[in-house]
Amino acid sequence: MLELLVQSGLRIEEASDLTTLDILRRKMPDGSLYYLLHVKPSKFDRARVIPIGDGLGRVIAEIIRHVKRFHGTDHVPVCDHWNLAQKVPRPPAPYLIQAIRHPSPPGLQTIRSRIRAISVAAGARQSDGSPLILLPHDCRRVFASEHLNNNTPVHVIQALLGHASINTVMIYAKLYPSQLIEEYRKTVRGLYNAHYGADGLKNTHRRGMDIVRR
Repeated sequence: MLELLVQSGLRIEEASDLTTLDILRRKMPDGSLYYLLHVKPSKFDRARVIPIGDGLGRVIAEIIRHVKRFHGTDHVPVCDHWNLAQKVPRPPAPYLIQAIRHPSPPGLQTIRSRIRAISVAAGARQSDGSPLILLPHDCRRVFASEHLNNNTPVHVIQALLGHASINTVMIYAKLYPSQLIEEYRKTVRGLYNAHYGADGLKNTHRRGMDIVRR
C-alpha cells in the first residue's frame, strides 16, 4: 500500500477502491500497448485516469500476485466493500487491496495505523530527534515534489493528482532551492540566447561582473 501511494499519488480512499477492472489496456496507432489506471471519484467527485509506468506497474503486479497467492486462486476474488465514511456498501468487485482476516478491503484507519507502524519500525527521525511518522497524505506530497523536481509540467501533475487548482500542487510540492535557482538560470540563459545570441549573453555577464567588482 505504501509503495502504491508513493508511485501513484492517490488518496487512500482512492487506493482502497481500486479493482482489477480499473486497469485499462489501450493500443497506440502503431500497435504498441499501454496501460491506464482508472481512479474513481472521491474528493471532488471526478473520475480520472493516470498512466501506469514501470514503477506503478510493478507495484500493482506484486499486489495482484500477493492476493492470488493468499487466496490460492488464479484470479483476484470478488469481495464486499463497506464505505465507512459514507455509511454505504460499495458494489462487490475484485478489489486490489484486501484485508487479511476477511474478504474485504481494510478500513482507512487500519491503513493509517499500518503505515504509522512502518514509520516507527524504520526508526526514522526528524531533525529534532523526534520520531518521523509518515502519513498517507505525505505520499502525495512526495509524488508531487518528485515530479516537479524532475520537470514534469505543473498542469500534468495537477491532472495526475486530481486537483481542481494548480495552486494546490504548489502547496503539496517542495521545490528545492538548488532546483529553483538552476531552473531560473536555465530560463534566463534561454531568453538571452534567443534575443541576443550566445555572444550577447557573454557580454552581459562580463558587464555584470565589472559592476560587481566596482
